[in-house]
Amino acid sequence: MAYLLLPTNRQVSALVSLASRSEPITLAVDRSADSAGNGEVCLGLADGPTGRALTFAGWVRSAGGASDLDRRLSIDRVHILHDPIPTQLLRQRLSRAHQRSVDLDISQGVGLRLTKAGSKALLDAIVTLQPQLEPVLNALVGVDRTLNSPAANRWCDERDAVRVALRIAGLDDKLLLQPWMEPSSPSMPFLAGLSESTPEAALLDHDARSVPGLTLLPGFRADIHVFQDSHRTLEVTNVNATNVEAALGTDLIYYTHRTRSLVLVQYKKLKDGEYRVDARFRSQLGRMLKVDALGVSSLRSADWRLGARAAWFKLAEAEPFVMGSNEMVQGQYLHAEYVTQLLEDDCTRGPRKGRILGYETVDRHLTNTLFISLVKDGWIGTSGVALDDLRRMVRQSLRDDNSVVLAEEKSATRYRNERRRRRVPR
Repeated sequence: MAYLLLPTNRQVSALVSLASRSEPITLAVDRSADSAGNGEVCLGLADGPTGRALTFAGWVRSAGGASDLDRRLSIDRVHILHDPIPTQLLRQRLSRAHQRSVDLDISQGVGLRLTKAGSKALLDAIVTLQPQLEPVLNALVGVDRTLNSPAANRWCDERDAVRVALRIAGLDDKLLLQPWMEPSSPSMPFLAGLSESTPEAALLDHDARSVPGLTLLPGFRADIHVFQDSHRTLEVTNVNATNVEAALGTDLIYYTHRTRSLVLVQYKKLKDGEYRVDARFRSQLGRMLKVDALGVSSLRSADWRLGARAAWFKLAEAEPFVMGSNEMVQGQYLHAEYVTQLLEDDCTRGPRKGRILGYETVDRHLTNTLFISLVKDGWIGTSGVALDDLRRMVRQSLRDDNSVVLAEEKSATRYRNERRRRRVPR
């Protein structure tokens, strides 16, 4: 259902400011305002010189800290309308019955939870007046929707791979909170659902700037999205076979152009906390071990590593794909060489002489936080990797029937200099 809200002018200004940074905001509204419960589509009104108009849409939920005088609401995923819609026009699109239930004349500081029928009528009226808002509203309606399908399992890993890449780059992963719609085909990559993604038609220009050769791969779709702030730029390309709904895995390839450094993470799904090793896994393990040999020995202090340590597996917990989730997938990061030793150790031996990896058999592993920190600070990963090697790696992942998330950091500023700028003098 939808939640109609008329914030104060000061609150609207704060919403506009925080929307550009993808940050949520907590508002205090009148105690008489309806509860937003666990979440509703928020339709925000504002009074201006020319009258009242719909100015923003977002996702609202009840927040803690309510008092006897006010109620707290948390709003995120805010989309500011470039052309506010006058409530007079909206009212003209509603039937008489819906005009009575959809009170567009609510008082300032009041929130109104609309009925299901009233919500649909108002949302339909908005889309009729501004069709370009349909994907935004559809994405907000589906924020708490859970998808269960082979494609959703893949999108879950691909989204997590993008989120890991954003955190390595030092970018706010709230950038992924922008409207995401379920792609029209289950074979499409996760990035195809982001409203501002660039489909394969733009890949030719992308090849010229980064990884030559991807356009020569028949039967694949690639979607590109650029995430950036004032210091950093991360270009993410999500590639998947066009006739495959469920890829056999997801590979995250993180490449920094400035240092030509690389890290590869291959996702493996845990089932009941376990991953049973098979012949395919052993074959991929052999390929992963070769990744560490790429690149050159460190020639500068900035290129020194704890070890090449570029090839990693993430044993990812099986989690449902909730469209609006902002949580990382929990799991175990294991380096390929470490996995080789584990498979020769009795600790991974299963009841039928097979090998099992997981929480019960592997005591030591890297967490999301530790892995991201080590890559971000340049302690692990190869350096001096040529673009030809990167291209071959992408091709090999696709030949293995894996989807690929290629994240290319194109920041001109060294991360250590950014940390120095943030350092507080003693």
